[in-house]
Amino acid sequence: MKLDITDINDAFSPTHEISDPTKFVGRYEEIESLVLGLTTDSSFLSIFGLRGIGKSSIAKQIKLIAEGDKTLTKLLSLEYLLPKKGFNYMVHLVSCDEFILDITSLIKRVLLGDDKNESIFSHNKNGDKRVKSFKEGGKANIGGGFMGIKGGIEGSDETTFESIQTDDLVQEFRKALSTTQKDNQKKTGLLILIDEFDILKDKRGFASLVKTCSSKYVKFGIIGIGESTEDLIEDHASIGRQISSVLVKPMNIKELLDIINHAESSIRKEIKFDSDVKKDMVKEAEGFPYFVHLLGKECLLLAFKRQLKVVTEELYCEVKDKLIKGKIQLTQEFRYVEACRTSQERELLLRLFASSDDNKILIEEVYSQAREYGIEKPSSFMHKLTEKGKIEPILVYSRDERHVRFSDPILKVYIKKRESIHEKND
Repeated sequence: MKLDITDINDAFSPTHEISDPTKFVGRYEEIESLVLGLTTDSSFLSIFGLRGIGKSSIAKQIKLIAEGDKTLTKLLSLEYLLPKKGFNYMVHLVSCDEFILDITSLIKRVLLGDDKNESIFSHNKNGDKRVKSFKEGGKANIGGGFMGIKGGIEGSDETTFESIQTDDLVQEFRKALSTTQKDNQKKTGLLILIDEFDILKDKRGFASLVKTCSSKYVKFGIIGIGESTEDLIEDHASIGRQISSVLVKPMNIKELLDIINHAESSIRKEIKFDSDVKKDMVKEAEGFPYFVHLLGKECLLLAFKRQLKVVTEELYCEVKDKLIKGKIQLTQEFRYVEACRTSQERELLLRLFASSDDNKILIEEVYSQAREYGIEKPSSFMHKLTEKGKIEPILVYSRDERHVRFSDPILKVYIKKRESIHEKND
């Protein structure tokens, strides 16, 4: 079968999570720990790590495994961990965003859903009617109190519902979970996965919610940016559950090479990567699968366009040169140029932060380096790098305000590769 552009575009995935288990590479230990968590009664799943490291892809795979898909467990030889009858969870995956400010708004998102997230009632009989009834009840008091639903008399085709009001939203949530369980007795359980949990500004009460609502049937899991579960939930100890914590680390050399090898196989090896090119791609990635996917896709597109059978070092260097010069359209390129185009000093300061080997960077150390380069007051160039606007700042202060971290670690790696705007123009 002749290669077409769809085959090329599907070989690498720099812009979205891996949903297809046959395209998922590596992460044996992480998947093993989470599968074990699914087999443990009342366990709590916690998936954390740097941004862009592959957390959401892992969450997508755990969702599939929990729902009964055995593809990945077979590929990773983890079938022995599955129950005899396999898993048959209902999995409710919800993502936090700027509209989810606290636990109250999170519960409402789970209950009612929105354009991107289904309501938890989608798992129930007459789910649409339940959502409608819940929303109509909520109109009376969207603030502190919240209208709930109560099951009425079930007929053959429809169920009537009586709206009730309560100040205890958690109790309404528990009722909804109970209804979901009653409507789905044959399921293994209900797993509520909350992605982008770190975005939630006010997490107070979450541990209490998990402790109150977890059961043999109901499990919770969170996915977010952090170095530990404590970074995501300060009062995690009060959850009172066995926590299956999974730190998603940067990928190792073998895993990154496997991404390239898998991509070659997906196009029947009609285009191959030179062995030295593979090694350099892995080196440039610094553990981030994103860069392997990005460079791989750009190389394949160029080789396909020129009808070449091998991604040679010459072609690869051409692609890498485009990356270095900022000629590949990326969000990271836009953010870099926007921050640095008006100030050579700010660009130098940002590049010094990016050159640090640490994720948590001591500010004074960078300031000291900046002064050696002739920047007398480096702090005067920090505002644009740390200001909070419509989008996240490039650098985020730690609680002690003595350190910063890059809100996007991929940007940190990108800056190290990108040539200087101002040195180029001089």
